[in-house]
Amino acid sequence: MYSGVVQVTQGRSGSSHWELATRPVPLDLSPYIHHITGYLEQAAHTVSQRQFPEPRLVMIIELGPPLRLTDPGHDGARFKSGFVAGLGLFPTVTEHDGHQRGVEVGLTLLGARALFQCPLDALAGRTVSLPDLLPRGHQRLKEQLQELTSHEARFNLVEQIIRARLATDRTDHTLMQWTCTQIERSGGNINLRALARTLGYSPRHMVRLVRAHCGLAPKQYARLVRFDCLRQRLTHGPRAGFAELAAELGYHDQAHLGREVRELAGVTPTQLKASGFVLWDAAG
Repeated sequence: MYSGVVQVTQGRSGSSHWELATRPVPLDLSPYIHHITGYLEQAAHTVSQRQFPEPRLVMIIELGPPLRLTDPGHDGARFKSGFVAGLGLFPTVTEHDGHQRGVEVGLTLLGARALFQCPLDALAGRTVSLPDLLPRGHQRLKEQLQELTSHEARFNLVEQIIRARLATDRTDHTLMQWTCTQIERSGGNINLRALARTLGYSPRHMVRLVRAHCGLAPKQYARLVRFDCLRQRLTHGPRAGFAELAAELGYHDQAHLGREVRELAGVTPTQLKASGFVLWDAAG
C-alpha cells in the first residue's frame, strides 16, 4: 500500500554526522504505528544519548553494531539483532562507539499488543531481545532488512509483517484501547475513579486491566502521557515559562512539574528544554 515518499534528512553536530529517513505511516496502520524511522550516525568518538520515556513502545532493529543500554535494568547491555523497550518511568542511556545504523518503529499500545500478542505488563520497565518476541517466521527480520538496499523497501517489509500479525490477532482490545485513549486525550489529566465508573468496573479491576493492556497502572500511564505532552510542548509549542506550562498541562504547580521531570527524565526542566535533538525521537 502506498505510504508516501521517503524523506531523508541529514545533519552534523561537531564531528558527528547523522541521517534520518521517514515517511508517513499508511492510514490503515496509523492506529498501530506511531512512526518508522531509518537512521544512521557516524562519529569519530563514542556517542551517548539520553532517551526519555514515552507512552509508546520502541522496537529497534539494529543493522550495524549493537547499542549499549544503561538503565535501572541494564548496565551496558547489548542486543545483537535489536530490542523492544516496554513502557517505563525512567530514562535510558544509549551508547555506541562511533557508528550505528538501523530501523526504529514506534508502536502504539494497540500495535504492540497485535505484533507481539502478549500482555504488555510482561514488557513493562524492561528491554527485551527482539527475536524473543517475534514469531518464528519473522526472527530473521534483521538479516532480511540488511539484504534490502533502500529505506522504502525496509519500511515496506516492516509494514508487511505488522499487517500479517494483525491478521492473526484474535484478541478484542476495544475496551482497553478506548480507556487508554481517554487518558491520552486528556493529556494525562483525567479522573480515574470516574473513568472506572464509566466502564462499570471497580478502580482495582480497571488497574488490573489497564496494566495488562499497556504495562502500567492508569495513574502511571497518565504521568507518562502528561510528561510526553510537556516534551512535545517544549519542542514544538510557543515559548512559555515553566509556571505557565505547569498550569497549562495540569501539574499542581511549577515545583510539581520539576519533580516529575527529574523523576522521569533524570534531568532538570531546564536541561530537558535544552536537550534539543534526540536521534530516535526525531520523527515524533
